[in-house]
Amino acid sequence: EQVQMLADSMSRHVFQVALGQGQAPVAVKAIKDAQKDGYWVLLANCHLMLSWMPDLESLVEASCEKGEMHKNYRLWLSSSPDPKFPLSLLQRGIKMTTEP
Repeated sequence: EQVQMLADSMSRHVFQVALGQGQAPVAVKAIKDAQKDGYWVLLANCHLMLSWMPDLESLVEASCEKGEMHKNYRLWLSSSPDPKFPLSLLQRGIKMTTEP
């Protein structure tokens, strides 16, 4: 995993959540804890929880408005392409693509 290799090279901790049924509370807790403590969160397979993406979108928006995040906090998202993926999440971040 490229995110993990980057984190290792920078001596950062990454908490990974493979999104799927029942993982939303785990992801929210990880994000809130990471914002406070300064580690990275990787939400994998966002395309599997498109119905939850508006909630994630709201959480990201609220966090950005408050601006009370640790300087080392990062949120990484992985997803297969999907036209239903929230545009605002794409606009708020830096996009990277990988080809097989």
